[in-house]
Amino acid sequence: MKKYWQNDKGYSLLLAICAILIFSILGLSLIGLTSNGVAKNTNREEIIQAQDLSDKGFDYVVGDIQKTLEKQIVATPMGKTAFGEFLDDTLNNSALACPPVGQPVPDRIGYTIPAENNNSTKVCIEDIKMITNSAGITEEQDMYKRIVTLRSVGIVNGKEHTSTSDVIIGTDAIPDQLRYAISSNENGSIFIYGGVDIKGDIKTAKDLIFHNQGYSLNGSTPRWHNTVYTRLKADTNSVTPKVILSETGSIYFNKNVSHLGSESKILNLNVANNKGNYNQYDPKNTYTNNYLRSTLFDSSNVTTVTKSLPSDEVKIVDKVHNLYQSRNYNVFHKNSLSINNNNKSSVNLTKDDVVLIGKTSTVNTTCKETNRWGMCTSWDTREQFEKGNFKIAANSVNLRGQYHVFGDLTIENSTLYSDAVIYVDGDVEITDSTLNGLNSRDSEGKETEGTLIIFATGEIRIINISKYSDVSSKIKGFFYSQDTLNMFGVLSNIQIQGGISGKNVVLSAIRGKYTSGDSTDSRNSQSQLVDHDRNASTPPIPAKNSRLTIIYDQELIKSFTSFKRDEEEEFITSINPPETISRK
Repeated sequence: MKKYWQNDKGYSLLLAICAILIFSILGLSLIGLTSNGVAKNTNREEIIQAQDLSDKGFDYVVGDIQKTLEKQIVATPMGKTAFGEFLDDTLNNSALACPPVGQPVPDRIGYTIPAENNNSTKVCIEDIKMITNSAGITEEQDMYKRIVTLRSVGIVNGKEHTSTSDVIIGTDAIPDQLRYAISSNENGSIFIYGGVDIKGDIKTAKDLIFHNQGYSLNGSTPRWHNTVYTRLKADTNSVTPKVILSETGSIYFNKNVSHLGSESKILNLNVANNKGNYNQYDPKNTYTNNYLRSTLFDSSNVTTVTKSLPSDEVKIVDKVHNLYQSRNYNVFHKNSLSINNNNKSSVNLTKDDVVLIGKTSTVNTTCKETNRWGMCTSWDTREQFEKGNFKIAANSVNLRGQYHVFGDLTIENSTLYSDAVIYVDGDVEITDSTLNGLNSRDSEGKETEGTLIIFATGEIRIINISKYSDVSSKIKGFFYSQDTLNMFGVLSNIQIQGGISGKNVVLSAIRGKYTSGDSTDSRNSQSQLVDHDRNASTPPIPAKNSRLTIIYDQELIKSFTSFKRDEEEEFITSINPPETISRK
């Protein structure tokens, strides 16, 4: 034996056997490691897939809830109170409520969303909360929204991944127009002639039409003034300004205004019958979109959105007439009301006061007694509500409260400080006036600046404000017309801090000075009228200010919701897009 071990051949064999054993062991170990690695990778992939299913589950369920709410308000128009009840009923369904944390979600609870290969996602509602401010109070604009906490479990081959997400679902329940710097409604268009400055979003129910000349009026004849295009910038709460078009709307450039020889033709507002005078631009086309940004909007970043737009009409007539029938007012002026330097009857009113303005007359109804010749000698009578106008013509007058006017509203030669909402079943004209916010205190005791919010069935005209002046009048307000809203910034010099809306909106403005019956600055000096922030190679030149500037003010919403209103009269017409505020 000893000889055998000492033999070279025997030694080599031993080494070979040892090597085989070692490599076998290593191979088996490697196979084990590889198998474990494959298993771990598989597990990791399954967990990632489960996480993906979990995230998709949120989107599916939130979308389903959103469709349920939208379908309901289309099928059954409802006021805010009714909508709030329906929202709570939808979310508080016991079949959607999650079991206690740590317990699995049974198939009968919440949403079970099937996926490929027998995988699935289970989503349930873990919590529902009101939105509150820093003082723990739910402000009115948030009354019809809820913070919904969702639990989503993605399941892949038995592997689970659980996520939670907080989503705001519901609506602001305010007129949609209060969300934009400029908007048109009821299939109306927006016409912008000349160098209007806009800070905020634009929404048009039909078309958006531009021209690089502004106009003033000589009687009813328009006088056109060379200037530049409008300039659109984002408001303080946005990164990019947006232009929102209806699915049937388009953007046009008016090539030639010679066909608009009178104000009536300007206000005819029918592009379809004169398409030969317009260039049409498709915002979905990249080249066109770049042209829109650089030229018509004078902006480097404008987002254009095309979508279906719901009708959102403010029930002005109902608000005025129903108020007369219900007698839900504090003050009734049974005639026209004139506030002037000798009569400042509004000075002692608060924003909670509700004022009705309209004439009353007595009319005969049925005969109670007749004489022997058959002639009526005694009648039953009733009171009839008739038109009564509201006129403000006063220096330094305070206006607070909610006014319902069955007639026209005129504000002229006035310096008005206001914290008021005015519903007008008629026309509105504001001329030669300055409108300022009237400070008050909110529910938290903070001082807030008031505004003037006007909803009118008829035309709104804002003209001759700071006429010929180089200094603009700042008008703190929001103006809504179910007819045409017409605002001039050629002779005038106006800055609207708030927003405007009309069935059709017609704006006209130049940049720079207005002297001697014409604009000092012409198209030939266009480089002096605009800044060059989009072209680094061009030396920056201070921009000449527009004589019509509209700056969106989000505080409009708080101003509007701070007034007493009939919630059942204010119908829900749209649901806010869901807002994800956290996901983990």
